[in-house]
Amino acid sequence: MASKETSLIVLKLHRSIRDRQWSDVLETLSQQTQEQEATPVYNAEKSIVPILLQESPIGWTAAHCIAILGAVDVISWKWILTRIIEDYIDFLSKMNVLDNAGVYLEYQMNPFSRRTQAGHSPTDLFFSNRLHPSPWKNDSDSRRNSDQIKAGIESILRLDDDHDVVNELRQRLQRKMDLEIERCEIEGMNSSRYENDIRNHENDENDVDLQRLNHAENGINESWVLFLNNHVENSDDQKETALDEDTLVEIEKFLHDMELLLFYTFSIKKLANSIGSTEHREIFSNWRIVHALAVVGCPREIGKLVIKLYPDQVRERDENGNLPIHLASSSHKTSSLADGTWHYDAVYGESNSSVPPMMKCLIEAYPEGVSEMDANGRFCINLALIAGKSWKEGVFELFSTSPHVVLNGMVDNDLGLPSFMIAALPTNASNQYQALSLQRDETTVIPARQKSSIWISMPDKSKVRAPSGAKTGKSQKNQMQLTTIYKLLRVVPESIS
Repeated sequence: MASKETSLIVLKLHRSIRDRQWSDVLETLSQQTQEQEATPVYNAEKSIVPILLQESPIGWTAAHCIAILGAVDVISWKWILTRIIEDYIDFLSKMNVLDNAGVYLEYQMNPFSRRTQAGHSPTDLFFSNRLHPSPWKNDSDSRRNSDQIKAGIESILRLDDDHDVVNELRQRLQRKMDLEIERCEIEGMNSSRYENDIRNHENDENDVDLQRLNHAENGINESWVLFLNNHVENSDDQKETALDEDTLVEIEKFLHDMELLLFYTFSIKKLANSIGSTEHREIFSNWRIVHALAVVGCPREIGKLVIKLYPDQVRERDENGNLPIHLASSSHKTSSLADGTWHYDAVYGESNSSVPPMMKCLIEAYPEGVSEMDANGRFCINLALIAGKSWKEGVFELFSTSPHVVLNGMVDNDLGLPSFMIAALPTNASNQYQALSLQRDETTVIPARQKSSIWISMPDKSKVRAPSGAKTGKSQKNQMQLTTIYKLLRVVPESIS
């Protein structure tokens, strides 16, 4: 679609993001804008796709780069996320007046939902780098920070739900998001409000003014010290020993960065549906982080922590009338890279069969929700089957929690089929984006993987078996589908009649 020159610009942009050289990022974006304005007739050699949305040879976009590498400060983090959204919305508005818009179909996907050639979304990479750094990473600071955050989260999970530390962390995060939502309701997604701060204080972590701006955005101040003096350091409870000031600040920053990424990920669809409107108040209302994590998935410890901070949300229905467990049942499985369950010696391309961690957390927190129907009258087990989940990927847990759906021979409200027949249907690829993803997997996954730096670090025996990895994964998927059908039939054999 794009010329070789454009591809080099994309790689330059990704390198600048990797090195956190924001002045270079701004310069590259400005350069592309000027070139597009000077060339009103677009063709294959001069793509209209913003470079923030374009991908590298292995399927990485700017959203993937920023998600795994992050930004040293919240100002830069907010700027790059909002700029991606602005470019995406502008791109969609151009698509509405183009005759050949179908050529750019793949780029009309939500940039925060796109997956690399290795199958990883930006949120997968975010969790992976911050909680489970890859074994070949030599960045000791990243590992130290990851260990610190995980140890702190484990300590918080051992506290009571109404503990002062839990309440304080909840209030801090809520204040930040309330402020962000209020800004978005008034201004929409406005990256320019952060851009000037970046230009004026670029690449100087010791800049006093930049520290002041980030403290104002983050809400990080000396109050954590005072709070801990009263509630943690003087406590005799050994459960709290990992919760020092630095750890709580890091957890607070991690959770706020995560929530901003999720907030923008789910707001972008509403923005796309309201192109041309200046009213944003309805777009950003009803934000619920538990529901967002139910869709994208997350590591188990994050799911448990967020549910601990916002326990009421597991029982709340979103604006479409769905509980978080409905969303988790019908969503994809989180990648093993994000969960921290991918092993260095694993065969590249093999399927990892496990229950999505967030779905398991939701079942444990609100088992009664599994028996409730979604907005379309469907039970969780049928939602999971339609999404292509197998017996080992959550269907067994849903059945065990609410067996009456299958035992009573209930049929799906829309399809009119019992659960075992739904399990026999092809995996849902009805929408155009899923179909594109499946076609792309057939032709480009293995070649793209072999170009990556990860490939170089892999054991030889994994490389030898990699070309058959896609076929192996398909074969395993077929076997798991047959197992699911058999298990459901074995429970209620009379349903076949």
